[in-house]
Amino acid sequence: MADMDRKIPANAPGESRHPIIFSIAVTLVFFLSMNIASLVIAYAIPQIAIKWSAWQYQAICETVSLIAGLIILLALRQLSLFKEKREGLLKGAVASGYFIVLYLFSLVTEIMLLLDPGAGAVKIAPAGDIAWFVLAIILIGFTEEIFFRGIISNVFWKKWAKNPEGVWASVVCTGMIFGLMHLFNIVSGYDPATGWQLGYVVGPMIQAVAACFMGMTITTIYYRTRNLWVVILLHIFINLCASLSSGIIEGGTLSESIASYTPFQLIPAVVPNLITVLVLLRPSKMARIVAYRMKCELGVSEDEEPLREDIIGIMTSQPEYSMLSTPLGRKRLIAAATVLGVLSAVITTVSFVWYISQFAGGGVGV
Repeated sequence: MADMDRKIPANAPGESRHPIIFSIAVTLVFFLSMNIASLVIAYAIPQIAIKWSAWQYQAICETVSLIAGLIILLALRQLSLFKEKREGLLKGAVASGYFIVLYLFSLVTEIMLLLDPGAGAVKIAPAGDIAWFVLAIILIGFTEEIFFRGIISNVFWKKWAKNPEGVWASVVCTGMIFGLMHLFNIVSGYDPATGWQLGYVVGPMIQAVAACFMGMTITTIYYRTRNLWVVILLHIFINLCASLSSGIIEGGTLSESIASYTPFQLIPAVVPNLITVLVLLRPSKMARIVAYRMKCELGVSEDEEPLREDIIGIMTSQPEYSMLSTPLGRKRLIAAATVLGVLSAVITTVSFVWYISQFAGGGVGV
């Protein structure tokens, strides 16, 4: 057995007998920390807050949520996750190739549209507002990855990821929780004067479905690399490319960007992500993920081979460890995939009904 100074991190924030309940509780902490901060600012210093840009407000609230996430990691003694690097940034970039290519193309397209003379004059936001936009984007990526990969995905990793179905179920559940969290953006659609604005309700619904499948891919990349910095930087890059115009054009907000989403954006969001996850979790890579998970349990480093008797002992005491199919693993995977499928179908149907009714000149109540 390896010496203590050679052991890799525990890789999971504590034991949890009920990872789904624990993950929902952590998600509520994420939501409440950010929104309580928003309410405190709005009521404590309204004269000052009213002068802030939307991105400045977002950055400050994200900072509060980030602190909450770090406190949870500290309480669970899991700050060592920042040191764990099964694969470096370069290999992480290769695993993230789909996102890098896609969002670079999106970035170039967006810049070309902004520079198009036929689009009319574009009023660039003040430098201070752009700086707040960049800071907010960095904080969003950092905070969400701490909560959803650093804490939540590791709860499933610790409890379930001991066989292929367990890894798949962990990926699906983490992605689903990450995606459904974006439904909280519906709150931004409420205007005290006019009530709920439909576009600000349906937009987050579309975003939630897309984020479910994107969250699955990012979780897969994290499981492959076991490098939190890879997914933090990737998340920042994705958000920066996706929100560039709303950040550099004066008056642009994240809520307006989300409200502009259409159901047709679900097609490129769902299918390519599923294909990417299938490629990243192909059998040869899955075997390495499960083997690494076992090494974490035994406390040996990546370049060490665990003792044969240790492997036999852990597989005897924890029969879930297997590269073969297990009944419990199948049940978890089928349940997770069914819930994801039903939720995606319902939300997609509602968003398409709204879009068609708007296109026909009608209206749909909420």
